[in-house]
Order: sequence, then C-alpha cells, then structure tokens
Amino acid sequence: MKVPLPAHSYTRASATVGGSRLVNCFAESAPPEGKGPSILLRCPGTVETTSLPPGSGRGMITWSGFLYAVAGQTLYVINPDYSFAALGEIGGTGRVTFAVNSEQLLICAPPFAYVLQGGTLTAVSDPDFLAPAGVVSVDGYAVFREADTGKFFSSGLNAFGAYDALDYATVEGLPGPLNGIFADHRQVLLTKSDCCELWENIGGTGFPFVRAVNGFMEMGCANGDTIQKVDNSVYMLASDLTVRRLEGLTWARKSQHGVEQAIRSYDLTGAYAFTYTQDGHVFYCLTFPENEATWCHDVSTGEWHERSSSDKRWRPCAAVYCYGRNHVQRYDTGQIGYLDPDVYTDSGERMKVEWTYSSDAYNKNRRVYHSMLECVLETGLGADSDVSGGGGFIVGYFIGFGAGSSEVSDPQILLSISNDGGKEWQPLPMKPLGKLGERFVRVRWWALGSSPDRVYRMSITDPVKVIVTDTELEVA
Repeated sequence: MKVPLPAHSYTRASATVGGSRLVNCFAESAPPEGKGPSILLRCPGTVETTSLPPGSGRGMITWSGFLYAVAGQTLYVINPDYSFAALGEIGGTGRVTFAVNSEQLLICAPPFAYVLQGGTLTAVSDPDFLAPAGVVSVDGYAVFREADTGKFFSSGLNAFGAYDALDYATVEGLPGPLNGIFADHRQVLLTKSDCCELWENIGGTGFPFVRAVNGFMEMGCANGDTIQKVDNSVYMLASDLTVRRLEGLTWARKSQHGVEQAIRSYDLTGAYAFTYTQDGHVFYCLTFPENEATWCHDVSTGEWHERSSSDKRWRPCAAVYCYGRNHVQRYDTGQIGYLDPDVYTDSGERMKVEWTYSSDAYNKNRRVYHSMLECVLETGLGADSDVSGGGGFIVGYFIGFGAGSSEVSDPQILLSISNDGGKEWQPLPMKPLGKLGERFVRVRWWALGSSPDRVYRMSITDPVKVIVTDTELEVA
C-alpha cells in the first residue's frame, strides 16, 4: 500500500488523535508524472558570511542597494563582498525597526531613535519627539507608535530628525494602548489587543493621516512583532491565537488546529516573525523564543512545517533579500548569512531533517502485520568541490553534499516506530543510505512486527540532499 507523504505538521496533545510532522522539510506539489501528489524537500541550509563582533541580532534592512544590520549595540553596513563597517552606536537591547526615505535611514530602538544620513549616525533629539515603540515609513514620513498609549505620530516630510508637537493622532475605535504598527500599500496599520485600524495620508497642512473609510476592524493582534507583509498582503498572530491574513478588510484565518493548539501552550513574550521567498514558495516564519519553537507557513501551498536549529528554535531572527540572495541574521550572535537550498548544514552545524507519517496503517483497531517499508527519493551527486546534484531515482535515500558541507562517505537514516499514536517511540538500528557516487540505492526495512495503530518517523542528520517522492508499506 502507498503511504501518503506528510504534507504538514499537525500534532494534537492526544496520542489517540495522532498526526503528521515536518521538521526542516516542507511539501511541494509534484509534477503530473510524479509518483504521488506531493514531494518533500529539505529546507535550505545557512552559510554564515560575516565575523561581526558578537552581539544579539536585532534586525536588518536593505537600503540604497546595501545591507544594514544592528548587532548588539552597533549599526553595521554589510558590503557585497561581506566586509563590513561599524557606523555608530544603537542604544537599547530589543528588536529594532526601520524607516527610509531617499536620503535617510531611521532606526527605532525603543526608547531611542537614530538617523543615518551621509554616513553619519545621529540620535533624534527634537524636544517634541515622543517615546517611540516602533516605526514605519509612508510617503516620506517616519510614522511611530508611542509606547504604552493609543497615540501615533510622524516626523516632518523627508525630515526624520524634525518633529512637531501637533503631528499626532489617537486611535480611539476602542480604548487601550497600541501594540503594533505596520505599513502596507501606503496605509498605516495600527493594532491593539482587541482591534485594528487603517489610516492613510490625505496630504494638506497639519498632521496628514486620517482613518480610512471602513478602516476599523474588530480583530486584535497578540504581538506586533509578528506582523509581516507576505505575498502582497499582511499576516499577523491574532489575539485569538490564530494566524490571519488581511484580505480586503477581513482577517482570514490561515493557521490550522494543530498549529493553534501548539501556540496556545506557548509564552508569547518576544514572539516575532519574518518572511522570505524560495523557488516560488513564500514563507511566513513565526518564532516563540520562550518555548524555543519556530513554525513556518508556506503561503504557496497553505501548509505548515517546523524549523529548528539543534532541536531548538530556528536561529534566524530577520530576513531580507539583498545582493541576489536571501540573507538572514542570527538572533544569538548577530552574524549575517544567506539561505541556500543546495547547502545541507546550519551555519556549519548538522541540521536534522525529520518527517512523521500519519497513522494510515489502521484497520478498525485490529492488529496489522507490517512486513516491509520502503521509501523512494530523488537522488544526485555532490561533494565539497561544488559538484552539483544530478538526476535519477532511488529507493531509500540519496547521498549528496552542498557547498560548505562536510563530505559523508556513509550517510545514515534512522527509522523510529510508535505503536501508541506517536506518544512513545522506538528507534530501529540505523541503516546506510549508500556510498558516495552510487546512483541507485535500495533501503528497505523488513519484519517490522504488528500493531493496531502504527506510526512511522524518519530522520536524517547527515549533510545530504533529501527529496522524498514516495513511500510504500506491505501489510497483512
């Protein structure tokens, strides 16, 4: 019998429910001539490119063709050859946000803000400048939300260092402080825990922003750092602990029940999100630092999977596209790297790929005998010497290596089984995936015993290519 490949992570806190799981891999629709409706692809590895002085990653941006990043308490410019220069000190310790115009880059580092112009970094010192908690840029204005209030305010037009005591408004659809600010399609999205409002620039004298017609929405945001633009719209972690997308004036639910149950168990302190695009897949990546968990939504397929570094949260805390690559910043060291689907390590460290099948070998709670399990993958060739992957198919796992990976002459695969719906697991002896250079390798597991409700999990930690195309199970 064909065992459907898992399409997403869907786990419930109940052994009787079961579910599937994808860690550091994601599903993609297979071509019409494929063995099944989908395939599994390994998530991209990370190649670290800088040697910045150690400091926590706080954010980065592309501006005027260059990459800028805040690591620790320093603003850096990262050049195309990955050399870097320190531009000045940034106060605070938390995440930063940015605003830009043609000549100025503003860095909001609550409770401070700084303007970079002509290579000089200057702290905002205008006496009418309020306590900032986040910033966006719209039509040449830097637009801030004020900390712990319902107010938002703006700079002068194309003058990020100039402020007027009258250039503010209060979001009063419902009482309470703002917890997020974001800009999309020249509108300012302002969020509270129980509502959102859209404001827009109408020009004229005085403060130029007014609430848009029908711009009040009775859906709140759980954490403003989770608001991101994705696929020409906006995503956020909503106050009902679902992930939602703004479609017109409606927040449409994009998470599923298994993800939502996991989120309900998390501490939302410090949660954040970022996005990136890879080969037509658009990913919204949501991290919960207190619980060391990262969930990713593939907007292209609508499915969710998990990312991890060393069995903890995925290390990137921000992502931007610059110099022809998707660059990411590590939260723990501030270092900059780039994502590469042909690299199979995480900043030089092993990256475990794991997928759990749903409980499909179930026959009305009757004992089923499992005589053989086999897995079919696409294969190729590769090693540190930049040999790219080739074509072909194997039954089992392929051997391949990405740039920056360590050569593995005898990579291994681990199969684990659970007879209680995924609550407890029994690992089987590891099996080789074949030797370097072999194009066709057959890996099968025989005489796997019997169970009324069997679940299989496969994992690989060696730096090899992983493209799963099919799985077959013989039962009696």
